[in-house]
Amino acid sequence: MTFRISKGVTPEERVAMRIKTIIEDLNLDLDQTGIMLARVLPHLTYNRLIAMIESAQYEKEGILDPNLQRERWRSGLW
Repeated sequence: MTFRISKGVTPEERVAMRIKTIIEDLNLDLDQTGIMLARVLPHLTYNRLIAMIESAQYEKEGILDPNLQRERWRSGLW
């Protein structure tokens, strides 16, 4: 987890914003993009992408579930 002291943007935030911009393009065929990713990505890169998506899914579920929010707060994950 990356913490920042100043109000600067972390490298992870920059990458997330770039991905967001690409995905928001409604002209992009996500199914075809997924097929191309599976074909061209090395195994390590593919696994890192899956890890990033799982992390985002876990975070989103935590944001939407108040019980999970309290549990994460108590365990110090915030």
